[in-house]
Amino acid sequence: MKQVTIQYSHPAEDSEFAAGLRRRGLIPLLVNGEFLAATTQEHMAQALDMTRARQAEDTASENLRYRKNLLAAMLEGVEKGPDTQDFPNDALLLFIEGVTLHGYETATDIPFCAVRFRDDAVEEPVLEVRPEANQ
Repeated sequence: MKQVTIQYSHPAEDSEFAAGLRRRGLIPLLVNGEFLAATTQEHMAQALDMTRARQAEDTASENLRYRKNLLAAMLEGVEKGPDTQDFPNDALLLFIEGVTLHGYETATDIPFCAVRFRDDAVEEPVLEVRPEANQ
């Protein structure tokens, strides 16, 4: 079993580098605790809107295939080292897939959390929310 965890962490948990990203208006996403991808609130909102529209239009099997393809790309990026072109976007899209499957509808509703996808259970990503980080 292989897995990828994408974390949207609370600013208090940031490394120096992640804190610097936040100061520039970026949102850091931590992939498997070591690779960092960055996005903006606007890009996160756009990805959420596009994901929800695609999920509504596609069949369940098409949505599952999409998640499997994203997960495969992420696993390859983690194994071989992230491709600076696609890795941050793939991380964001896989993260958004996970939070929408758990009912989050807008980017501002997404709590500080981690989403874990396993290659043997892509249809059921695990969402971990630490309540104390969201107060």
